[in-house]
Amino acid sequence: MNVKDCGAKGVGAFAAEDRAQGQWVCDYEGEVIDFARRALRYMSQEPEYLFHLGGGVVAGSNVYLDAVASDHPSRSINHAQRACLEPRVTLAERRVAVYALRDIKEGDELSFDYGEQYWLERGLVPTDDDRDYSPERVARERATLADAQATSSFQNPLSSRRRRDHAPSSAEELLKALRERPERPCD
Repeated sequence: MNVKDCGAKGVGAFAAEDRAQGQWVCDYEGEVIDFARRALRYMSQEPEYLFHLGGGVVAGSNVYLDAVASDHPSRSINHAQRACLEPRVTLAERRVAVYALRDIKEGDELSFDYGEQYWLERGLVPTDDDRDYSPERVARERATLADAQATSSFQNPLSSRRRRDHAPSSAEELLKALRERPERPCD
């Protein structure tokens, strides 16, 4: 891959050689971070080179690849609704492998669809995307998300215990709290 100026988009990644449809192109490279590190690192700014790998239902179990400090060309792959690349996430390997969706010729700009959620969360509209990112739709999506969160039946039992009784203040209190958890007996 080569990184070149892309006008209004800033910089972009371009194919250094031909790739056939379905062929591996690169891995998205960055530092593996968890939700807590993400929250601390991006308290006052929106992350630009963060790729969500996934995670469980337990708060804080999400995993990300952060390419903010990476010098790998993969961090320069831009968005396109009709992209030539498909990222394939493997949470267990903490990997994002990028494959060609169609034949790519040397010199073609490399792109993948960042997804609607990326743009809705930021309140931005990509220039080469014909999906509806109107303020009305953003408001509807946010209201739907808020309703879903308000009516969610999932509750982290550890979180509700902390809210009720506060966190244990000694090793003995912690051991007692752990023994009360039927899913993880502690002897």
